[in-house]
Amino acid sequence: MIVKKFNTVLYKVKSPQNVGMIIRSHVAFDGNKVIFVGYDTPWDFKQGSQAFSRKLEKKCIIENYYDENEFFEWSKKNNYKNIAIEIGKKSKSIIGYEFNNDSNLIVGNEGKGIPEEFLLKCDEILFIPQFGQVQCLNVAVSASLALFEFAKNNNSGTNKIEGSKFDIEL
Repeated sequence: MIVKKFNTVLYKVKSPQNVGMIIRSHVAFDGNKVIFVGYDTPWDFKQGSQAFSRKLEKKCIIENYYDENEFFEWSKKNNYKNIAIEIGKKSKSIIGYEFNNDSNLIVGNEGKGIPEEFLLKCDEILFIPQFGQVQCLNVAVSASLALFEFAKNNNSGTNKIEGSKFDIEL
Protein backbone atom coordinates (compact mmCIF):
# COMPACT_ATOMS: atom_id res chain seq x y z
CA MET A 1 0.00 0.00 0.00
CA ILE A 2 1.33 3.43 -0.93
CA VAL A 3 0.87 5.75 2.02
CA LYS A 4 -0.54 9.14 1.08
CA LYS A 5 0.54 12.36 2.78
CA PHE A 6 -1.61 15.11 4.17
CA ASN A 7 -0.94 18.72 5.04
CA THR A 8 -3.05 20.50 7.61
CA VAL A 9 -4.13 23.88 6.26
CA LEU A 10 -5.46 26.60 8.56
CA TYR A 11 -7.35 29.36 6.80
CA LYS A 12 -7.41 32.40 9.11
CA VAL A 13 -7.90 30.38 12.31
CA LYS A 14 -7.52 32.95 15.11
CA SER A 15 -7.53 31.19 18.49
CA PRO A 16 -4.10 30.20 19.84
CA GLN A 17 -5.78 27.35 21.71
CA ASN A 18 -7.34 26.00 18.52
CA VAL A 19 -4.05 26.30 16.63
CA GLY A 20 -2.28 24.46 19.44
CA MET A 21 -4.80 21.62 19.50
CA ILE A 22 -4.69 21.30 15.70
CA ILE A 23 -0.88 21.09 15.80
CA ARG A 24 -1.07 18.35 18.41
CA SER A 25 -3.50 16.31 16.30
CA HIS A 26 -1.42 16.96 13.17
CA VAL A 27 1.64 15.41 14.84
CA ALA A 28 -0.39 12.55 16.40
CA PHE A 29 -1.79 11.54 13.00
CA ASP A 30 1.61 11.91 11.27
CA GLY A 31 0.89 14.93 9.10
CA ASN A 32 3.36 16.30 6.59
CA LYS A 33 3.21 20.13 6.70
CA VAL A 34 1.17 22.68 8.61
CA ILE A 35 0.20 25.50 6.26
CA PHE A 36 -1.24 28.84 7.31
CA VAL A 37 -3.20 30.67 4.59
CA GLY A 38 -4.39 34.27 4.72
CA TYR A 39 -2.21 35.55 7.55
CA ASP A 40 -0.30 38.83 7.29
CA THR A 41 2.68 37.34 9.11
CA PRO A 42 3.67 33.78 10.02
CA TRP A 43 1.94 32.38 13.12
CA ASP A 44 3.80 33.27 16.31
CA PHE A 45 3.77 30.31 18.68
CA LYS A 46 3.43 31.86 22.12
CA GLN A 47 2.24 30.48 25.44
CA GLY A 48 -1.42 30.40 24.36
CA SER A 49 -0.87 27.93 21.54
CA GLN A 50 2.11 26.13 23.09
CA ALA A 51 0.08 25.19 26.17
CA PHE A 52 -2.17 23.15 23.87
CA SER A 53 0.39 22.00 21.28
CA ARG A 54 2.87 20.87 23.97
CA LYS A 55 5.47 22.64 21.77
CA LEU A 56 5.00 19.99 19.07
CA GLU A 57 5.19 22.73 16.42
CA LYS A 58 8.97 22.16 16.69
CA LYS A 59 8.37 18.79 14.99
CA CYS A 60 6.41 20.37 12.12
CA ILE A 61 7.33 21.82 8.78
CA ILE A 62 5.41 25.10 8.81
CA GLU A 63 4.66 27.25 5.77
CA ASN A 64 2.75 30.51 5.43
CA TYR A 65 0.89 31.83 2.38
CA TYR A 66 -0.51 35.31 2.70
CA ASP A 67 -1.98 35.06 -0.81
CA GLU A 68 -4.38 32.14 -1.26
CA ASN A 69 -3.65 32.03 -5.00
CA GLU A 70 0.00 31.25 -4.22
CA PHE A 71 -1.20 28.42 -1.99
CA PHE A 72 -3.37 26.94 -4.75
CA GLU A 73 -0.51 27.27 -7.27
CA TRP A 74 1.82 25.47 -4.85
CA SER A 75 -0.81 22.75 -4.32
CA LYS A 76 -1.23 22.17 -8.04
CA LYS A 77 2.52 22.14 -8.68
CA ASN A 78 2.99 19.55 -5.92
CA ASN A 79 -0.06 17.42 -6.84
CA TYR A 80 -2.02 17.95 -3.64
CA LYS A 81 -5.79 17.60 -3.67
CA ASN A 82 -7.45 20.46 -1.77
CA ILE A 83 -10.14 19.16 0.57
CA ALA A 84 -12.07 21.71 2.61
CA ILE A 85 -13.85 20.65 5.79
CA GLU A 86 -16.95 22.84 5.75
CA ILE A 87 -20.69 22.48 6.20
CA GLY A 88 -22.59 23.49 3.08
CA LYS A 89 -25.05 22.48 0.38
CA LYS A 90 -22.24 21.23 -1.89
CA SER A 91 -20.50 19.29 0.89
CA LYS A 92 -20.24 15.50 0.93
CA SER A 93 -20.03 13.40 4.06
CA ILE A 94 -16.54 12.49 5.22
CA ILE A 95 -17.92 9.06 6.23
CA GLY A 96 -16.71 6.55 3.67
CA TYR A 97 -14.73 9.14 1.70
CA GLU A 98 -11.65 7.55 0.17
CA PHE A 99 -8.57 9.72 0.47
CA ASN A 100 -6.74 8.44 -2.61
CA ASN A 101 -4.39 11.38 -3.12
CA ASP A 102 -1.84 13.41 -1.24
CA SER A 103 -4.13 16.02 0.25
CA ASN A 104 -4.40 19.39 1.91
CA LEU A 105 -7.05 19.14 4.64
CA ILE A 106 -8.33 22.69 5.04
CA VAL A 107 -10.20 24.13 8.02
CA GLY A 108 -11.40 27.70 8.38
CA ASN A 109 -11.90 30.58 10.73
CA GLU A 110 -13.87 29.88 13.90
CA GLY A 111 -16.60 32.43 13.19
CA LYS A 112 -16.69 32.77 9.42
CA GLY A 113 -15.50 29.39 8.20
CA ILE A 114 -14.06 29.24 4.69
CA PRO A 115 -15.35 31.83 2.20
CA GLU A 116 -17.25 30.69 -0.89
CA GLU A 117 -14.56 32.08 -3.25
CA PHE A 118 -11.94 29.90 -1.53
CA LEU A 119 -14.21 26.84 -1.54
CA LEU A 120 -14.72 27.17 -5.29
CA LYS A 121 -10.99 26.57 -5.75
CA CYS A 122 -11.07 23.35 -3.69
CA ASP A 123 -11.32 19.90 -5.24
CA GLU A 124 -13.69 18.57 -2.59
CA ILE A 125 -15.77 19.92 0.28
CA LEU A 126 -16.52 17.47 3.07
CA PHE A 127 -18.65 17.77 6.18
CA ILE A 128 -18.51 15.83 9.43
CA PRO A 129 -21.97 14.45 10.25
CA GLN A 130 -23.48 15.49 13.56
CA PHE A 131 -26.34 13.83 15.34
CA GLY A 132 -27.10 16.04 18.34
CA GLN A 133 -28.27 19.57 19.01
CA VAL A 134 -25.14 21.51 17.96
CA GLN A 135 -24.91 23.69 14.84
CA CYS A 136 -21.23 23.04 14.24
CA LEU A 137 -18.11 21.60 15.83
CA ASN A 138 -15.14 23.58 17.13
CA VAL A 139 -12.50 24.01 14.40
CA ALA A 140 -9.90 22.03 16.36
CA VAL A 141 -12.36 19.16 16.84
CA SER A 142 -13.29 19.22 13.14
CA ALA A 143 -9.64 19.27 12.11
CA SER A 144 -8.81 16.39 14.45
CA LEU A 145 -11.65 14.24 13.12
CA ALA A 146 -10.68 14.94 9.50
CA LEU A 147 -7.00 14.19 10.17
CA PHE A 148 -8.01 10.93 11.86
CA GLU A 149 -10.19 9.91 8.91
CA PHE A 150 -7.31 10.54 6.50
CA ALA A 151 -4.80 8.72 8.72
CA LYS A 152 -6.98 5.65 9.31
CA ASN A 153 -7.43 5.25 5.54
CA ASN A 154 -3.74 5.66 4.72
CA ASN A 155 -1.58 4.32 7.54
CA SER A 156 -0.58 0.72 8.01
CA GLY A 157 -0.37 0.70 11.78
CA THR A 158 -0.26 2.60 15.02
CA ASN A 159 2.33 3.23 17.70
CA LYS A 160 2.86 0.64 20.44
CA ILE A 161 0.89 1.22 23.64
CA GLU A 162 2.90 1.49 26.85
CA GLY A 163 0.65 1.78 29.92
CA SER A 164 -1.94 4.47 29.22
CA LYS A 165 0.05 6.23 26.47
CA PHE A 166 1.63 5.46 23.14
CA ASP A 167 5.32 4.59 23.29
CA ILE A 168 7.10 7.17 21.15
CA GLU A 169 10.61 8.53 20.84
CA LEU A 170 10.85 12.03 22.27
